[in-house]
Amino acid sequence: MVRNIILSTAPSSGGKTTYLNAFASIFKLPSIKLITDTDFIASSVLDDHRLEHGTHHTHPEHLTNIFGFVPNDFGGHDHKVNGPIPIWPFMVISNWITDRTLGSFWRSITEQPNDGLIFAELACGANGNQLSSPFAGVDISYNSLVAKFNRGELPKKALDRILLCIHPETSLETRLRRSKLRADRPTAVTLIFAKDDFDYNFRVLLDENRIPILSFDNNIDLTIEEGEHYRFLETQLEINGYLEQLQRFRDEVNGSPFLKK
Repeated sequence: MVRNIILSTAPSSGGKTTYLNAFASIFKLPSIKLITDTDFIASSVLDDHRLEHGTHHTHPEHLTNIFGFVPNDFGGHDHKVNGPIPIWPFMVISNWITDRTLGSFWRSITEQPNDGLIFAELACGANGNQLSSPFAGVDISYNSLVAKFNRGELPKKALDRILLCIHPETSLETRLRRSKLRADRPTAVTLIFAKDDFDYNFRVLLDENRIPILSFDNNIDLTIEEGEHYRFLETQLEINGYLEQLQRFRDEVNGSPFLKK
């Protein structure tokens, strides 16, 4: 089984996409294939309406009129709108959607082709909402993720596809500040991923499967337009010994996933 997937994982608003784009620039990749949990969670929200009467998510109160938000007899909601059901922004209020999303994400990893480099991004973190919050029961922590692997609910063979894990480490304060710049990122969503518990069990699981991990402090403000993220990530790869290895892998291995197909 070929390891050709770069996994970028961190809590919400933690820089996952930014550093995957920087990685692509460093290795001069003309295009990338991206597997992202946001695509799968959007599908899971639609499945919530189709299968569960919209009982596992809600939307910001100030958008209820625009979204045609109507409570239904099942304790969920419908959308009385012309056209597609609105999705973003939404807030998950149970594990039904997140469990479904994680299953789809990791199964997709196992189904990817062996040729070409593939990027994947996944948001995880321990919930920090107050116990009185309707979002407090959602558990998409790394600890919960590892438990699902150990119980056989997620395919461990997906781990055999990961070439490198990138893990930006960003404080909650920084993530909350950055999330306010995005209309699709209510504070309650960021707080679902409040605590970065990557080091407790997920790092161990990756180590057991011999997956290299690149972790670095992401609390600095870098200017994307001037290429600072590009140079910062390149430096992190170099000082951790990965840059030369990846370049050699790209340049010397026939059929390498880094080679343009």
